[in-house]
Amino acid sequence: MSIKIGYSEQDDAFASGEQVIRNAMNSDISDAPNLVLAFCTNSIDQQLFVDGLSSQLPPETPIVGATTIGIINNDVISYNRPSAAALVLQSKDIRTRITHAELKGGNEHQAGADLATRAGRDKDDRFLFLLYNMIKKARSHRTLPEMNSLNSILHGIRSTEPSPIPIFGGGSIGDYQFSPSRLFSRAGSSSSALLGITFGGSFYYDYTIMHGCTPVDGEYHTITKNDGALILEIDDKPAIEVINDLYGSRDWQRDLPVKELAIGMNLGEKYGSYQESQYVTRLIAGPHLLRKGILTPEPDWHIGTEIQLMIRDTEAMITSTKQNSKMLLEKTLAAGKKPLLGLYIDCAGRTCYFSNSLQEEAAMVQGVFNSHHVPLFGFYSGFEIAPLFGKSRGLEWTGVLILLAEA
Repeated sequence: MSIKIGYSEQDDAFASGEQVIRNAMNSDISDAPNLVLAFCTNSIDQQLFVDGLSSQLPPETPIVGATTIGIINNDVISYNRPSAAALVLQSKDIRTRITHAELKGGNEHQAGADLATRAGRDKDDRFLFLLYNMIKKARSHRTLPEMNSLNSILHGIRSTEPSPIPIFGGGSIGDYQFSPSRLFSRAGSSSSALLGITFGGSFYYDYTIMHGCTPVDGEYHTITKNDGALILEIDDKPAIEVINDLYGSRDWQRDLPVKELAIGMNLGEKYGSYQESQYVTRLIAGPHLLRKGILTPEPDWHIGTEIQLMIRDTEAMITSTKQNSKMLLEKTLAAGKKPLLGLYIDCAGRTCYFSNSLQEEAAMVQGVFNSHHVPLFGFYSGFEIAPLFGKSRGLEWTGVLILLAEA
């Protein structure tokens, strides 16, 4: 088994692809890898990047990936500059197969169903790693961005398989201005697609979810009017006024998305002790001034949905990331398993740049994995996906850390 990770900050896209593979493999390519999973920033031409990767690999090697805001590995946390990376997997125990589906006519449910049908199901399948283009339509000076519905995609997948395997992954996004992204492979690239990698075989895995958001108080609020992803009223009051009252001003309306506040849905005991792992958090993409509402990325809401307003606490985020990463690795070691790889899907809103934290929370993951000499590969996403309370869900402001180990 061989798990290698390569990285480059070359501006030249083809040279970047070449360097990533050379850096990963050190010219040691005896057999065709099972999988090359690659990411690059939007400033790098994706097709030339793939051509550069391909030039260093056997022609039968599957290459898939996406553009991203940034990249994480054992040595680097990179965003807001040209960068690229790839995970090169050669293994007889970990098997992968790749499927894709186009988001035709904006029908996310159908795309999810198409992907699941094409992927099929083998008895040794363990989980699906899903990438999708998060942005359907870029924002303009007059409008907020329009996003593909992850909920609809996941519902589409479940419609073909009543008990689907766990799904992890993320929504790719071009930059902090919500620019569209591209998914890519040897066959080409798309700004409106789904990409699935089914991981199967003989291996152990576990995962943890961390966000570090905490309720403003113990109070629950009720959505009393909405239009899809647009929350119009909370507790029979215009949603925008509820947030104005909380802040004591309208200054928050300048942030797109809102940086310090999120919406939480508690899936656990309503008045039990706070458990981070029992909350789904949703970002507030911005205010809809004309309709006095707040826009969220997903149409999760219906009249009567109970929510809590959540503070994005950077200290809690750092603490949560360090503790949960350590617990995940120690749990795996205690089970007598040899860790092989960490996959980290990290919300781009958790960087120092966006959250105004004093430390990179991803550095906490780096520290834990480096102390045990375990390879780490991750990317910054706009949306995160992981199983929670019995089904795979879309998450926000969240870090999803998956640990693969020998069976």
